Amino acid sequence: SQQSGKTTLCKILVNYAIKQGWQPVLVDLDLNSAEISPPGSISAACCNESTVLPSDTLAKSSITYFHGDT
Repeated sequence: SQQSGKTTLCKILVNYAIKQGWQPVLVDLDLNSAEISPPGSISAACCNESTVLPSDTLAKSSITYFHGDT
């Protein structure tokens, strides 16, 4: 459902993992968002202590596959 906080929860969990010293992988499967990739794409990127979401640096370091526009 829209506006239920899914993206916000993911951001909180990624930031928590970074603070614990881990290096989480953020996977963007939302075809309509532009969190780390253009709409219509599926992306994954490693996050570290310098990551602030959304991030141009994170977008540049992500692996992105174009899946198609909705």
